[in-house]
Amino acid sequence: LKRIVRQVAGELGKDVEFVVGNAEGEMDRNVLERMVAPLEHMLRNAVDHGLESRDARLLAGKPEKGRITLDLTHEGGDIVFDMRDDGAGVPLEAVRRKAIKR
Repeated sequence: LKRIVRQVAGELGKDVEFVVGNAEGEMDRNVLERMVAPLEHMLRNAVDHGLESRDARLLAGKPEKGRITLDLTHEGGDIVFDMRDDGAGVPLEAVRRKAIKR
């Protein structure tokens, strides 16, 4: 997953820190293999759409390096993946306009 973040960040000219928390616990290999593709997709989207460009981050008073975190926790028999980035968030008005257009 770190390779995906480095690759996409390099392609887009963004500086990104990717932090994985609580990864030292046990996880069923089958579960992990099934989750890799969706996690890769979410990471690509976070780097591409979630994190602003270096200049936009600096204008917003943020560090130039964006941050994506993935925390893994167990809740009962379930594994919870919590992925976050420190980007600007979803532009709700743009999403609304696109939804209405469709």
